[in-house]
Amino acid sequence: MGGFYERLVGVVKRSLRKSLNKRLITDVQMRTIIKEIEAVVNSRPLIYVGEDINSKITLTPSHFLTLNPTTRIPDVDFDLDDPDYSPLESSKEKLLKAWKKGQKLLDSFWNLWRNEYLLSLRERTQTKLKELQSPVIIFTTNWRCCA
Repeated sequence: MGGFYERLVGVVKRSLRKSLNKRLITDVQMRTIIKEIEAVVNSRPLIYVGEDINSKITLTPSHFLTLNPTTRIPDVDFDLDDPDYSPLESSKEKLLKAWKKGQKLLDSFWNLWRNEYLLSLRERTQTKLKELQSPVIIFTTNWRCCA
């Protein structure tokens, strides 16, 4: 099973490199991206629940980590007329721009990761078992071993 996880880590790294594409990001942005990637990878289907393969319910690694797994923070509709909602205009634009940029980056990662991960599931390594040869016995009479 170790090879499977090594391949999965490789797919994640390649997808992250391609989606970032030499962008300079802050430490906080990188941590956020890593957490989002963690959610994406942990939401991959492992098996279908039930007898029907067309079942909409699949068991994912997230089910073992939390009781109510979700892939990311849900999209929210903003009501600008709400009296309790009063952010500064400049900070609102900055936050929305940063959020959209993060969503675009996450979508790019998701597409790259999904394609590469699905291709890696198809690949099989070709290994041949070596046939055992007849044993060889070596006699040592004057060999100093571990003196």
